Amino acid sequence: MKKRVMLLLLLAAILLSAAAVWAQESAGSIKKLKVVPSWETLGKVYLMWEQIEDTFYYKVYRDGKVIGRARDPFYVDQKAAAGAKAVYKVVATKGGKDGASSAEIPVKLPETIDLPREKIEFRGDDIYVNGEKYIVCGIGYAPYRPHTSPNKPYPRDYEIIEKDFQLMKKIGFNTIRNWSGRDLDEYMMELAHKYGLLIIQGMSIWVPPMADFSDKSFWDNSMTTVEDEMKINREHGNIIGYLLMNEPPPGKIAQASLAKTNEFYDLITAKIKELQPGAYVSLANWPRADMLSTKNWDFICINHYGYDKSHVVNMGYRGYLGWMERILAKDKPLIGTEYGYSMSKRGEGKFGYGGNTEEEQAIGIVNDTYAMIAEKGNGACIFSWIDEWWKNNEGEGDEDRHEETEPEEWFGIVAMPDDKNLAGVPRQAAVAMEKFYEALIISPRDANKVQGTIPVEVYTKTSLFPNLAKVEYSIDGSNWVELSNTANWWRAEMDTTSLNDGKYDLKVRYTTKAGKETVASQPLALYVVNNEKISQQELVISTDKAVYKNGDTVILTIKYSENSKPAVNKAVSYAVTQIGTITASCRNLAGAELLTNNQGIVKASYVVKDEDRPHFLTISAAVPSEQVVGQKFATRIVVEVNQVQK
Repeated sequence: MKKRVMLLLLLAAILLSAAAVWAQESAGSIKKLKVVPSWETLGKVYLMWEQIEDTFYYKVYRDGKVIGRARDPFYVDQKAAAGAKAVYKVVATKGGKDGASSAEIPVKLPETIDLPREKIEFRGDDIYVNGEKYIVCGIGYAPYRPHTSPNKPYPRDYEIIEKDFQLMKKIGFNTIRNWSGRDLDEYMMELAHKYGLLIIQGMSIWVPPMADFSDKSFWDNSMTTVEDEMKINREHGNIIGYLLMNEPPPGKIAQASLAKTNEFYDLITAKIKELQPGAYVSLANWPRADMLSTKNWDFICINHYGYDKSHVVNMGYRGYLGWMERILAKDKPLIGTEYGYSMSKRGEGKFGYGGNTEEEQAIGIVNDTYAMIAEKGNGACIFSWIDEWWKNNEGEGDEDRHEETEPEEWFGIVAMPDDKNLAGVPRQAAVAMEKFYEALIISPRDANKVQGTIPVEVYTKTSLFPNLAKVEYSIDGSNWVELSNTANWWRAEMDTTSLNDGKYDLKVRYTTKAGKETVASQPLALYVVNNEKISQQELVISTDKAVYKNGDTVILTIKYSENSKPAVNKAVSYAVTQIGTITASCRNLAGAELLTNNQGIVKASYVVKDEDRPHFLTISAAVPSEQVVGQKFATRIVVEVNQVQK
């Protein structure tokens, strides 16, 4: 016993001695203490400062008294008096010994807030902010520079983060989409608000490797996460809505059952709405999990990459989005929450998964943004702002290497070529989007057939609007017509009956108050068909059962009609895809193009085989679109296989 006591005393003496040495070596000043009163909340003050190595914690003083401690060089004072004067100081501490100290910073707290809560409303399938229709010009943002990751605590460089937000605003982005509560702290959320950036806020919910959506501990941990993160989230007035999760693994859904997974999401959705009444909730879904129920979600979100064709097979990129608009997002906003292209050395290139040139990345992103807007008009969020070295978190030190063969690390529209320039270097995609966002043609939709009088709607970016004198549109570059203006919106009615049937380029130009004329981005394709009847199409897929087991034969029936009548002798393609046998596997199994019979029906069958685990079969059907030239009109359903209810 005595030996143990003596060892403990010796250890304490060593620690005290080390702390004394540290205190002496770290004596001096803590640099760059910044004290910022909240723009959103009275009586809240943010403090941030330069990190001191080997500090156990920092003591934060207000008016000479300790008000709290912080492990990281960041602190939020929630109890300051509005309108009062205060003096702040920070002292580094280790082993009971004080080390470096900051200068004392006086501050006068505001009596009124500068950034009131935005009035965000979903009206049917449109988003309104402060009474004006809103288009999401979004960017996926996580602040993890070289040598940092979500799993590695680090001091944040708020000066660089502020420069990010300044550049985003200049380009024309108005929305940040993130993935978890770890991505943006309280100050960053307010800083984004200061620069006019709204947030689609991700929740930190992930399915552990050994769990699925039926696991009780996963449910409990998810509920705790939501409760903790909503304490902060609900205080901020620039959040459009919440994303419950990113890309739920279809294998985990199959293991738990579709019903159990839907039950989990309904519970979490209800909890968020309980904690913040009126909050809007969704999920950053992807085509491999679109079998989930959307009935309790306020808006529909989809991660939709142009290179990943296996999951949409015969539907096509825009055909899939069109199906989402008609079926999943009927009367709800539809937002693309991820799309983009990687510039890694490995990959097939020209819009594939990796291997794209800088120019190809820019072209692909612009094209996909057009597609996202053309199929709904609510907007989309590019993936991503910067190259993230830490992806896919493949082992210790992954965040220290920018691996040329890892596509996930090269999606940024701002390059991070080394760890010297942490602000990064904007790529051609950033320049292209700055031009693209100058004036977005929201209506009519690209490549659509039109008749009679149609609305023309143009959305101009906020940073450009104060300098605009007028916005005009033209057919094929002649006879420019001025649009009327309300805030960021410019509108007119266009009579197409004076035009011959055929393809036209709809162009937009704007004139600044200084008299400078600029033609905005690339033209939109318009197909005038006043002498043609545009057929109203309908595709319906049905199967003989909803749940199958290995060895069963799936009997599928596809019924195609035009203008509510059977479409006879028309080619219909179908495809059967297996999803969810492993965490995110997707395998095309069968498909063909068949002609409809005299009832407008195609019949086919598929034998379930080679897989005993629970999974899903996606069955899709497509025909050439009568409304959108060069695109597909498509639909799909999902059936369960080898499902065991839990």
